[in-house]
Amino acid sequence: AIKLDVGQSHGVAMRMTVASPRGLVGQVVRTTEHWSDVLLITDPSSAVAGRIDRSREAGMVFGSPSGALVMRYIPQDRPDTPPNVQVGDLVYTSGQSERFAPRLLIGQVDQVRQSDFETFQEAVIRPSVDFNALETVLIITEWLPPEEAETAPAR
Repeated sequence: AIKLDVGQSHGVAMRMTVASPRGLVGQVVRTTEHWSDVLLITDPSSAVAGRIDRSREAGMVFGSPSGALVMRYIPQDRPDTPPNVQVGDLVYTSGQSERFAPRLLIGQVDQVRQSDFETFQEAVIRPSVDFNALETVLIITEWLPPEEAETAPAR
């Protein structure tokens, strides 16, 4: 986790998305009047709905103790079709959950793990954010999930 020097008095609330210019950082999990704690996407308790940019396949991206990310529940490749995931693919937030806005860069696929006996395959993802050199972040305060955006009045 990281601690930010902004809190409720600055309009920060629980579950707000935190990003950097390089991509997704995490989500606000605790706020006080002047401070906020952010759960990083690399934390083992973190889960983010992701989408592989090239194939549009979806899966869940989980943190790990090593700091790498693992995208699980990617459907196995079908014969005579391009692979669902391959090394070098970019992974973004899918926008399918109410937790994160769509199209925030999560990272790039470093390794694909497949098994003939499994329904799904998984990918090891290198985060786009260098968490060891993180200095500035952006808190997304006004994003509405798709179903709320449809009923919100125009601004």
